Amino acid sequence: PIDFEWLIANLEIEKISHGIDGTQLKDIETFCLGPKAIFSAEAYVLGLFQLYPTLYLHKATRGAEKIYSELLINVFECVKQGMLEYTGLNKSHPLSVFAVNPESPQHVLNLDDTVIWGALSLLEFSKHKGISEAAVRLRDRHLFKCCDIRLELVPAFGENDKDRVKIDEACASIEEKIKERNAEWKRSDSEGLTRILVDKAQRAPYRKFDDSKGPLNQIRIVAEDGTVKDLGLVSDVVGAIRPFKLFRAYHAPSDEEARKFILDIVHEEIKNAN
Repeated sequence: PIDFEWLIANLEIEKISHGIDGTQLKDIETFCLGPKAIFSAEAYVLGLFQLYPTLYLHKATRGAEKIYSELLINVFECVKQGMLEYTGLNKSHPLSVFAVNPESPQHVLNLDDTVIWGALSLLEFSKHKGISEAAVRLRDRHLFKCCDIRLELVPAFGENDKDRVKIDEACASIEEKIKERNAEWKRSDSEGLTRILVDKAQRAPYRKFDDSKGPLNQIRIVAEDGTVKDLGLVSDVVGAIRPFKLFRAYHAPSDEEARKFILDIVHEEIKNAN
């Protein structure tokens, strides 16, 4: 558990020196944590990091987001091409208005959860197959099936730093093959949903100090000797955590051809690794 009360009780205001691109600037004051709070600070970073694979980057959440992105891309393309009636929306609908002029802040503010959710029942009757399918899938929660490719590759490649580089290369190769196959399928069915949706992301557990990005994005610890140091340099625990990476592919549960294609190219990469 994260002891927020202890963290707040150990907050101090200290002056820290900083510079940008080698140029020293005036010292600034910022919040720091006292030396007794280092273990609570570590727990905070670890807790935040664990939220990414289990919540923020959960496969079902990301899968829904990928279909949602496909839906909006197709809707906006239709509007831009002057085929608004093709989408199932009328010209006064907030999504239609935003698609015509996405630079307007007010048009952005008009797009809330209720607007999007309410639009699904209209988009269901779109003449565009991809829009209609995406709307129904989101409304009824009939999401694509996930293949966690990176997770499949780890047992075959290993988990040390060199292995992770090889996994990155294998994922890049697989992504390129998926892109090529999607392009082939799109040529024969230009309005259908993209058959394999790729999801990749990377999240560092803690961003260590970088002069060019300024001094206020890190957790500062006041050491026993009174010096102020970056938590990433003081804590062996925080310093040892490697970035969380994901690479997943999604396909319709009934699309056996897409599923087989994904499995085949993953097995090919594993075979090459051995």
